[in-house]
Amino acid sequence: AMASGVDLINTIALGNKATAIAEYYTANVIGSTVSGVAATWTDQPGFPVVQIRAECRGGKTRVTLAQSRFTTTTATLSSATWKIPVRLSRAGDVRTVLFDSPRTTLDLAGCSGEPLLANAGGGGFYRVEYGSAQWKALASRFARLAPADRVTFLSDSFALAQAGRLPMASYFTLLAAIPQVDGADRATLFSLAAT
Repeated sequence: AMASGVDLINTIALGNKATAIAEYYTANVIGSTVSGVAATWTDQPGFPVVQIRAECRGGKTRVTLAQSRFTTTTATLSSATWKIPVRLSRAGDVRTVLFDSPRTTLDLAGCSGEPLLANAGGGGFYRVEYGSAQWKALASRFARLAPADRVTFLSDSFALAQAGRLPMASYFTLLAAIPQVDGADRATLFSLAAT
């Protein structure tokens, strides 16, 4: 792993810009190397679903994350653990955590009426399964979510409904909210809904 920005600049100067930036980011921002994270994605089949629960306790938001292999079947699959950079966002406060165990708990400062969003920006390759109250809070704000977050939330909700992990009626609630969206992602949302 690279130790400093100087190492990043020197590696870029030698010509491998993409690898250098990725190694620097993961080693210095997330705290792990690309190869350490990548191995959990390339050495086992499938991809994860991250279950997230958030509750206010003692003036802090207690966040519980759990991961398992995502499947749309009822077949029992072997357990697997990925190293997942999970990007959490609440009321403009964004934080990335490396989630590398079957289950973990962390505390965020303060409590907020704003729901906690996982996979903020939609860049992660995993599904997110929210607790019922948290899902409803996000659904009620669907039209106000950032465009990438709306697309990700709709896509995850459909996949979870197909897998029997979310009531199909909940997914239909999101479909009913699409006409209220007045953003660049509206066509993408309608396209997702039509598939």
